Amino acid sequence: MLKKVINKCVSISLGTLLALMILSNVTSCKACKTGNGNNNSSFPKLDLDKNDLQGNERVVELIINSDPKKAIDLVANSLQVKLVVMGNTSGNSTLEYDSYDDLGNVTTAAIKGGEETHPLKYFYNVGTETILEPGASPLTKKFTFKPENETITMMRAIFQIVNSVGVPIGESCEVTWKAKVIPVYKLEIERLEATATMGITNGFTIKVKKEGGRIERTEAKDFSVVVETVNGDIKIDGLAANKINFVEVDVKDGIIKREIIVLPNPKDSGFELHLQHNGIEVAKSGKVSVKALTPSVFKLTVDNNKIENDNTNFKITVTGEEVLKEADLENLVLKIERVQGNVATIDGVSLNDTFIFKDAHKLTIDSVDKKKATKILKIVPGADRKAMFKLTLLDKDGKALTESERSIEWGIEAQLKFVHFSYDSATKKINGIIKNTGKIDFLGGNVLEWDTQSADIKIGADQSGRTNVPAIPKGSEHVVSLGPFVFAEQVYSKVRLKLIWNKLENGFVEENNVMISEDVNLIAISNKIEIVTKKSAEISSALTATPLKIIEALVALQEARNALREAKVVQDKIANGIPIRIKADTQIAAAEATYDVREREFNTRISDLLAAKKVEIEKIIRADRSVNTIAGAVDIASALVELEKVVNVIKEMQPIRVATKGKYSRLKPGLNEVDELGIIAVEEFKAKAGNLVAVQKAEIEKVIKADRSVNTVAGAIDIDGALEELEKIVSPMKEVQVIRDAIVWKYPNLRPDLSEVDKLRAIVVEEFKAKAKNLITIQRVEIEKVIKADRSINTIAQAIDIDDALGELEKVVNAVKKLRVIHNAIMEKHTNLQPDLTEVEGLWAVAIEEFKAKVESLVAVQKAEIEKVIKADRRVNTIIGAVDIDDALDELVKIVNPIEELRTIHDAIMRRYPKLRPDLSEVGKLRAIAMEEFKTKVGSLVTVQKAAIEKIIKVDKSINTIAQAADIVGALNELNKITNAIKEVQTIRDTVARKYPEYELDLSEFDEFKAVAIEEFKARAENLVAA
Repeated sequence: MLKKVINKCVSISLGTLLALMILSNVTSCKACKTGNGNNNSSFPKLDLDKNDLQGNERVVELIINSDPKKAIDLVANSLQVKLVVMGNTSGNSTLEYDSYDDLGNVTTAAIKGGEETHPLKYFYNVGTETILEPGASPLTKKFTFKPENETITMMRAIFQIVNSVGVPIGESCEVTWKAKVIPVYKLEIERLEATATMGITNGFTIKVKKEGGRIERTEAKDFSVVVETVNGDIKIDGLAANKINFVEVDVKDGIIKREIIVLPNPKDSGFELHLQHNGIEVAKSGKVSVKALTPSVFKLTVDNNKIENDNTNFKITVTGEEVLKEADLENLVLKIERVQGNVATIDGVSLNDTFIFKDAHKLTIDSVDKKKATKILKIVPGADRKAMFKLTLLDKDGKALTESERSIEWGIEAQLKFVHFSYDSATKKINGIIKNTGKIDFLGGNVLEWDTQSADIKIGADQSGRTNVPAIPKGSEHVVSLGPFVFAEQVYSKVRLKLIWNKLENGFVEENNVMISEDVNLIAISNKIEIVTKKSAEISSALTATPLKIIEALVALQEARNALREAKVVQDKIANGIPIRIKADTQIAAAEATYDVREREFNTRISDLLAAKKVEIEKIIRADRSVNTIAGAVDIASALVELEKVVNVIKEMQPIRVATKGKYSRLKPGLNEVDELGIIAVEEFKAKAGNLVAVQKAEIEKVIKADRSVNTVAGAIDIDGALEELEKIVSPMKEVQVIRDAIVWKYPNLRPDLSEVDKLRAIVVEEFKAKAKNLITIQRVEIEKVIKADRSINTIAQAIDIDDALGELEKVVNAVKKLRVIHNAIMEKHTNLQPDLTEVEGLWAVAIEEFKAKVESLVAVQKAEIEKVIKADRRVNTIIGAVDIDDALDELVKIVNPIEELRTIHDAIMRRYPKLRPDLSEVGKLRAIAMEEFKTKVGSLVTVQKAAIEKIIKVDKSINTIAQAADIVGALNELNKITNAIKEVQTIRDTVARKYPEYELDLSEFDEFKAVAIEEFKARAENLVAA
């Protein structure tokens, strides 16, 4: 009955109770199990402040509540601690705590996986005491979980009090620590590689996955993807504020999936995707490039995209939507990229180069269908056997047009070739190679047929014959050696070689088919005369061609001269009686005459060539500079083109200069004039490069000068302004870099002097750093108005309440935010200019520390108010000392009001800075004690009145002063005592009900007392009347 009364007499509202529970952060021990110990022993009660810990929260407090009636032996009874560790453990995970000896000296102890048992006194600093007296303050002990590494997933501690023989006493309690599991999320992009280039309108798919788990539909709102523009101006369909938000329908099978459309954009752009979970970045993509294609009315086609062997010509057609005009076609550019091959070109255009459809590359508009224009292009294979090209039609700005990309492939179908067949006069053999350069494997069974075409020249006894040729796989070769040849009287002839094949791969047979044939000269004396005749023809042909061909003519001329000398040696031998069947003297005389003509022709041609090349250079620059296209160039590329023209002429003349040393040194004056013009061209180019650099230097000096008489960076009002001024020098610096690189790439010795420009760049960077530092200093001063590192200014500590303290902290936060804006703005464009914020970060840390201290002091004030009513050790306990229910309620309200104030502090902090949650666990303990004491006080007040009644009458009538009353007055007095006691209890009930109507005292037991008393009074009255 008394228990019912106590449980129902809690005199505070339900809302206040909920607030107290939230603030206290104390939970009851839900993991306690009843022990099977000896009931005659003491029963101390174990409790824990927490049962579940996670992540960095690793400290738990064990509480031993004293028995209110019995003492606890701290030596005979022990605390048994079991530690269970799960994960990849080597046995080094521990549960740490402080232990004490008999003198109170403290030592840090640790329990490893397993079980340890020590006397209770070992865990608590009780000095020489060995007994915990009844009703003494609870003993508290903190234990700390220490996992050995990151692979430990869970640790569990179980606490049990045991007696001297190890039998459990009372209830055991356990607490579990778990490693904090941080979900890993992945951002994936489908239908697009991270570095892919997209076209005009592009779609791709974003996927968000949770590693090792599912994303629930209700979690969709927690995710978003921020689109960060790296360059250009990216536009995504339906995107607001560069952020992609997700809804529940985006979640399918535990994965977030969303189709994204990139809108057409005239600019080449790039972007990155940043996945955020509750506003925190958890993953990001690589850079995605969006290359805008320019819509066009022009289309490119080729008549045949695969050609072979000697067929190296193909036709391209440009088709428009309307009648074509030459002016429109001249704005188009054809880009040629060699995809396969090493040296092959199209119309001599070098690798990955372009040409405009004008002049030599002009398109021919169709006379019938004037919407079409065509041009024949030629593949120049060089040494390549195969080649593939990609042709792309570009607009005048160099951007690819739609439907403008075509490919063309060329290759030589396989065949055998004779390579380097020649006569070796030393061994008297013909040596050479049969090479399979094609795509077909030639099998064995083929033959090489030879014929000297002269009965006077044989191999052995035969004028002709055959030799077997083995199998020659594709890409392989077979070495041939025929001879030795035997000469009779004839000293000159040609051997006719024929390759006769009968078998190809796959068993195909076609007999006696001549694959290739070739004539090989047998070098003899008389053929020297033929060399003169042959080389004379070559000279005549070369003299009408290019300068390099002239060198070939010069070589031929020298070979002809040498052949004449050898022929004259033969002539001398003939004169000395050596029998030769040809008449060399007549032929030699004719050869000499031919040679003299060709030499005169060569000398004339060389002189004409020098004059022509000098004219070519003078179209670019003259000695008097009356013509100077280098100085008139608009940019470095144009200047280089003009210089290149001069250089090419000089290069073209270089072989002639080398080849004409000695006998032809009389040509030096003409070459010297060409060289002098080259020197002038180089001098002018240097001057032009200097002028172009000076233009860019002037642009930089609009931002800053070496003497800082102009300094727009220093005058910027904010970091954006400073960055904008810094950016103004970026373009000129890039242009200077282009000038330098363009020159150095081709002519390293003409490297321009950029030292002054580099100095200006260094100065502007220095000024930008100074400006950034000044802007940071301004914010640091704002912070120091609130707090200094030495705390000589500390408005947080001087705050009168939590709102005031938060207001001061907010000033620091705002300044720090502005500093982050400065930091991020710089790092976005110039990571090498990262500002130093260490001093400010130090102030920020001090401010946080002081704010925490201020909160602790505000909490301490309210705690002190509570401790005026009750302390954890109950040395102050005004609730128990209350004289009546009103007094007890007043004392309880003195606790409720500080707790409401603490809730205000708690809520104000959590609204803005949840990470700075105040520790109110001690206040929660005081609240729990106060509640317990209030229940006890109510119970004691009710018990007093019950005891007063039971002095008069008990329900079982074992005490009954009414029945023993001598007269009616005595009976009435005894009845009044009961009535008054019941009224007192009713007063307690009414007082509680008046303030907290939801709580009602159960007075049914007192109603029973009243009923028995009235019954006895009536019986006594009847007895007295009867008497």
